[in-house]
Amino acid sequence: MGYEVKDEVDSETLFTAGEDHALKPEDYLRAFERFVREKGLEIEAIAILLNRPREWNTQALNELRQKLIENYFPEHELRKAHKIVYQKELVDIISMVKHAARESEPPC
Repeated sequence: MGYEVKDEVDSETLFTAGEDHALKPEDYLRAFERFVREKGLEIEAIAILLNRPREWNTQALNELRQKLIENYFPEHELRKAHKIVYQKELVDIISMVKHAARESEPPC
């Protein structure tokens, strides 16, 4: 009988980014890095943040949040992935984008 068999349950948080389903947190953050690097000039808010920080304002922040949602990277999901990968609780969106764009930036 199966009474002596021990069941083990393992759960892992998985993310979705567009057509990519069931991404591990590390893979989700790599997809985010690719997105930031590929769209950095195309999305004005990212360009401002990375290249013209003196122009950063509330409107740019709102645009950034909206573009991230539209591209499957809502802020709450990015925070969750950062918490899992880097063990950091409170990560702001600005730090996440800078780290994604430039490896030399601290991981938040």
